[in-house]
Amino acid sequence: MRMKTENIDGASKTKLLIATGNQAKLADFKLYLSDDYTVLGIDDIGIKLKIPEGIDSIEDNAIAKTRAYAVKTGLMCLGDDTGFFIKELNGEPGMALRRWGVESCRKKRLARNSGIICGRKRGG
Repeated sequence: MRMKTENIDGASKTKLLIATGNQAKLADFKLYLSDDYTVLGIDDIGIKLKIPEGIDSIEDNAIAKTRAYAVKTGLMCLGDDTGFFIKELNGEPGMALRRWGVESCRKKRLARNSGIICGRKRGG
């Protein structure tokens, strides 16, 4: 894969792959980085890798994504990961935010998650 692209004025910009399928995150990266880079998401390159999450930390998850996509594509790559740590819930859901929400939604709809959080707070 070519590392540079040419823009209208002939100047070349380095391609930067953001290792996310989250379009909202990608839009944020494009907003802040597109003056200097051609910002791409994984949908733009047509490669979807399965990268295990929940390794040890948010940082380790981001590094794992970045390395996997950089090695596969040969592009400069940036990865990120997020979590939601609620003090009153002893740090839950933490890195498992997506899985935590899915488990909660099996019992109740996502729109009721605020009640689940409050219920855990009182009982936990």
